[in-house]
Amino acid sequence: MTQAQLSVELISHSVDIDPSGVARIERGERSPRFNEAVAIAEVLGIHLVAPGDAGALRGMLLQAGDAERQVLEEVTRLNLQLAQIDERLAEARTSEALARETAAELRSRKAQIMSRLSDLGHAPWETRFNSQRNEADQ
Repeated sequence: MTQAQLSVELISHSVDIDPSGVARIERGERSPRFNEAVAIAEVLGIHLVAPGDAGALRGMLLQAGDAERQVLEEVTRLNLQLAQIDERLAEARTSEALARETAAELRSRKAQIMSRLSDLGHAPWETRFNSQRNEADQ
């Protein structure tokens, strides 16, 4: 049987391995999955289990496939949630950076105003407020 023929026969066993994949398995460059090994054995006429147990084995393989599919769906769902959280985190970091920039601009503007007041001979607001409070306390 050629690699191409084996590849075609495997399709009827719900296994999709192209001829180059069969060649890699033959050379030991790729290990077959369990369901692939069972299908290859069946196609080649090698019985890994008693003929009466083959149906039970196929049922177990289908269940294993369903479990694997469910796990992959869960992993996909978790990856989506992680991507959404990463997106929100990036937005929060951007908002934080903008808030810091705005605060820095306001501090700079306040310093400029305080400097102008000082240049005009006016005491800064905090100083005037404190001195007024001290006078009221006496």
